[in-house]
Amino acid sequence: MLKSLYSGVSGLQSHQVAMDVESNNIANVNTVGFKYSRANFSDLLAQTSTVATAPQGTLGGKNAVQVGLGSTVNSMTRIFSQGSIQSSDKNTDVAIQGDGFFIISPDAGTTYKFTRSGDFKFDAGGNFVDNNGFIAQGWLKNDVTGKVDSTGSPVSINIAPGLTTPANPTSALALKANLNSGSLVKSFSTAYEVPSGTPPSKQSPAVMTGDAIDASGLPIQSGNMGVMVNESGEAFSLQANQGIWASFKNAEVVAGTAIAAGAAVQELDITFTLDDGSTKQITSSGGEATDNASEIGNRFITAINAQKSITGITAIYDANLSKIILSNDNANANASHNINISAVGNTNSGLVAPTVVTTAYKYQYNPLTSSALLNSDKTFTTIADLRNALEVQSHSILEYTVGATGVTGTTSAFTINGTAITFTETALNSADVNGAAYAAAITTALAAATTAPAVAGATAVYDATTKKLTITNPSTNELTIAGTIFGSSGITAGPNNVEVTVNAQGKFQVSNAGAGAYDMNIKITGITDVGAGI
Repeated sequence: MLKSLYSGVSGLQSHQVAMDVESNNIANVNTVGFKYSRANFSDLLAQTSTVATAPQGTLGGKNAVQVGLGSTVNSMTRIFSQGSIQSSDKNTDVAIQGDGFFIISPDAGTTYKFTRSGDFKFDAGGNFVDNNGFIAQGWLKNDVTGKVDSTGSPVSINIAPGLTTPANPTSALALKANLNSGSLVKSFSTAYEVPSGTPPSKQSPAVMTGDAIDASGLPIQSGNMGVMVNESGEAFSLQANQGIWASFKNAEVVAGTAIAAGAAVQELDITFTLDDGSTKQITSSGGEATDNASEIGNRFITAINAQKSITGITAIYDANLSKIILSNDNANANASHNINISAVGNTNSGLVAPTVVTTAYKYQYNPLTSSALLNSDKTFTTIADLRNALEVQSHSILEYTVGATGVTGTTSAFTINGTAITFTETALNSADVNGAAYAAAITTALAAATTAPAVAGATAVYDATTKKLTITNPSTNELTIAGTIFGSSGITAGPNNVEVTVNAQGKFQVSNAGAGAYDMNIKITGITDVGAGI
């Protein structure tokens, strides 16, 4: 009976030790660097009353009769698991992530002790000490080489009070970060003004074409359109070949010959070539031999206008001229731009192919290079490139209102891009006749100016509806005319003062003033063809 009581008491005593260990763990829950312990139990010796026997003959073996005498705490295990890393307001608090110990010494490095507690501070002598006053051991930077040599023995860490480190420029920087792949930018610079750049005399201050200017008026590189954002930080994310269609004037064609009624039924049969190279054939039907010119013309334009959503072209019939006038304002992003009559034309309509009128051009983003060739599709990289390309194209046109009468024998002398043009006016008696004659005479004179490549190929066209004489230069140079054309006709030359600028908010602005200004019809649409990358 006493033996069983003693065995139970040993178990209680062992459990008491385990509870003491757990109590110590709980008591040190706020001790910095403390590692908890665990009590390990073991059984005591057993008392043997009868030994075990082996099998003998027909008699089997049997186990020994043993009675255990209780349990005891055999050992304690310290659990070195990673503690939680916490932030503090003390800049000398340190912690170890992973394995390892801080080395401290009570005797300036003669003997070492090890701890996981990083609760350090500096004493009055500049020693880096723990709460017991033991000095932390480590390796200090060499004042000469500026490097830390960890091959030697650790020494007491001491920073003399009042010691300062002189400032040194950063020579290298290593950065590991993840770039934001989203379309919303949280940090970006403001837009810069880009002034007019053609010609340079229009710029104030005078800077190179394509430069932006900062708040102080100094040249600064303008932003790449592929990485630009709007005022809300939303990225444009332009890809190569994305961009816009832009035009400054409608594309217009006036039928070469008038529609006339005849004995035979007249029907329309023309073909337009679209932006993507495909074609659209347009025909009319329902005509009668008794139709007059107006009925024929209206039947033709009805067939053309029915396909406007595809061709972008609007047709009207001018009863005074008995002619069809085609116009494309380039405002429909889903339809074709410009006018291109590609097949053999229908002489009944007066529209004879090939007739191509191009006033809208592509302006496409290219991350590597830019091109601003006149009367051609253009590429841009920066916002200044796009501004310059638009302004270059706007300067290819000069337009004047034609006067009502002319004087026979009047000699007109003027210059186009510095090249003298002279010819003698014939007998004229109306604005329409004057305008057509002026256009023919100017075109002939420009074609003869073979020594002036800046104007070679320039043409003049008269629009009887608007009474405008328009001179267009297909070269890479803008047109500048000086002098008076047909002194009595009311046509006076002047510079093309169209300016395209970018204001401080990054918005494009177009101004149109001066004697050589023309009636603009600015249209901007997005490039939607698959081949352009959209």
